[in-house]
Amino acid sequence: MGKRVVAVVGALALVAAALFVRHALSDRGNGDGGPGAGTDGGHGGPPVVACTPDLADICQALADDGVIVTGTRTLDLADAAKQPADVDGWITWSPAPIVANYQLDPSGREGWRSPEALRSAPLGLATSDNGRSDLMNASCDLSSPDVGSCLAQAAADGDVSLGVGGGQEAESVARLAFLASDLVDNSGNADRGAIGAITSGAPSSGTAREQAISQTRPGLGADVVVGPAPLLREIARSEQGQTQGLEVKTEPEMLSVVVASHGPVDLDKVVEAAGDAKLADRWAGVGLTDEPPSNRNITADAGKLYQVWQAAP
Repeated sequence: MGKRVVAVVGALALVAAALFVRHALSDRGNGDGGPGAGTDGGHGGPPVVACTPDLADICQALADDGVIVTGTRTLDLADAAKQPADVDGWITWSPAPIVANYQLDPSGREGWRSPEALRSAPLGLATSDNGRSDLMNASCDLSSPDVGSCLAQAAADGDVSLGVGGGQEAESVARLAFLASDLVDNSGNADRGAIGAITSGAPSSGTAREQAISQTRPGLGADVVVGPAPLLREIARSEQGQTQGLEVKTEPEMLSVVVASHGPVDLDKVVEAAGDAKLADRWAGVGLTDEPPSNRNITADAGKLYQVWQAAP
């Protein structure tokens, strides 16, 4: 009976995904509270836009240019899934705004709206000499189209460690996206054991940068670190990275940072300013290059990622 209830709840969560996605993406400039509904945050000045902690430098640069209010607190997924009444917008990793809406607004009528990609980069998988040895023993081939399934199973079995963060942060949830279909079935049932093993099994935790840097130290680091490919390649080119034999495999999936609105606010100036060449170094710091922003994965597997987020320890 218990398993049947869990399956029904999970299935309802996945069905709700279509409602969240349709409403979130249909509000741009239609006068009902999405971007374009107002000229500022309703306080006569620039909008109040928060960033996730790892993107704080982006918000600081925008505040320095007067595009957003200065001194805004950081906002990660757990707090964004509550009612952020003091924030007009959120700069975060895709698809965090849609994931947050599952908890913030079960009706699908409010919450975060109209996520717009600011910067993107291909997903990368970084391995060291030691990591490739463990992958070989687990029969996981990074060039295989089914690499995600193999990595998820090997990590769940404890044969391979994955650097994907702790599963609670927006950046970590984005890095877990390429495993979502292997961790949550189409009925919405999350493999909690596998999710716990994957998010807590790496010898280090943190952002993609922190976990990739740990791979450059002998005996430390996960077998495979998942993150923006340009960031991973930068670390692989370092002297320590070359010593440890770091290699980066690029995947077809994209990682994107988006801005989503909350309330009647126009964030077009934020989108424009975020693409300014002056911010290139700030974006490079989190591994996002000057490639055209990709909206492709803004809502991808958001329902399943919500289940992953809830199941992460």
